Amino acid sequence: IFATRRRGEVFLTEPDLERFEQTQSSIALIIAGDSAGFFTREPDGSIQSLRSREEVACAPAPGRSPRWQWIPAILLFIAAATIPMHRWWPRDPALSVREDAGQLRIAWTRAPGTLELVDGSLHATLPVTALDSGIAYQPHTGDIAIRLTQERRTASARFIGAEPEASALRAQIAALASEADRLRSEIDRRRQIAAGLAKTLSTMKRAD
Repeated sequence: IFATRRRGEVFLTEPDLERFEQTQSSIALIIAGDSAGFFTREPDGSIQSLRSREEVACAPAPGRSPRWQWIPAILLFIAAATIPMHRWWPRDPALSVREDAGQLRIAWTRAPGTLELVDGSLHATLPVTALDSGIAYQPHTGDIAIRLTQERRTASARFIGAEPEASALRAQIAALASEADRLRSEIDRRRQIAAGLAKTLSTMKRAD
């Protein structure tokens, strides 16, 4: 779709947005004064109505009157040839991985597809719906490869960390060391109590 205004800024008005939605168009061209801008749908279906994706000048040549009837067709042709549209050329999906309390937090942009996990000898393939945006995964090894496929595009990530068994062993060692410190403190406290009782008993005997 396209709309023209003699002056003003390049943006989608409420009527423009309504027409955009009603026609289910993929691209809108707005001409305002001597500027023109293109508006497209984001992968999640939303529309940035206040700022165009691409803006070009469309001032007429000196001494010639503007041929408005040809500008929309020409600029729409340019847009179709140069602006990437997710419907025909899907964007690479966003994929992120981070560690949180011994688990991996895997997040991605919402779109149907598949998620592949390679964790040592484990190779799992999980279906992803348009409502899914992430999972929590308990790793079995310290090297996990992740691959997300959405709309024929893929994104990959790899997490390399400490082996879970080694991490668990270090945690147990730290816990035992902390317990040993506590027991030593308790022994010292009891020794002080015993020494105080012995001193009191010795004083009582001298008094007798």
